[in-house]
Amino acid sequence: MNNENNAARSTIIDVFGAENDRIFEGVGLELTSSKMDASLCVQQILGDSILSILSASGEEVRILSSINVNFSTLASLYPHGEADTDALRDWCGELNNQLVGAAKNQMLAYECKMMMGIPTLIQGENLASIHSSDAFVSKRHYRCAQGEIITYLSILLSPKFNMRDEPDMSLTGIEAGGELSFF
Repeated sequence: MNNENNAARSTIIDVFGAENDRIFEGVGLELTSSKMDASLCVQQILGDSILSILSASGEEVRILSSINVNFSTLASLYPHGEADTDALRDWCGELNNQLVGAAKNQMLAYECKMMMGIPTLIQGENLASIHSSDAFVSKRHYRCAQGEIITYLSILLSPKFNMRDEPDMSLTGIEAGGELSFF
């Protein structure tokens, strides 16, 4: 599949969206809204927050995943009880790492191989994710009783980008979520 009629881009958004939902619902968040074209929408988390940014790229494709969350929300989701600022920063980076890693593995079913970087963490007041003006950006907004998380997925595809029309899960090596089969 090429990106004619934005088919490839839609598939990438769907794969990342499904992994977003799986990971964030797993830590107690509920999806409250999603926007396919959020290129002009740069909503921010007010107050002291963390912005985790993680890139993945492959042949003719570049992706940037951003997670923006305030400390009180992040602390309520932290799996090991009380946490200091450094632990919460690490947790935010780990959530993004899990998201991009899981989506990257699912993209193998479409013969779309990507390498991912290391999460970059920025802490400050009223942070907002900024993306390339050439990128297509989708947004997902999650809530829990203690606050919200906003995620952005920025996608740049070259005109030469191509991937399988239908997924072939045998290409992923995934036996069950988070497990790989070695032969």
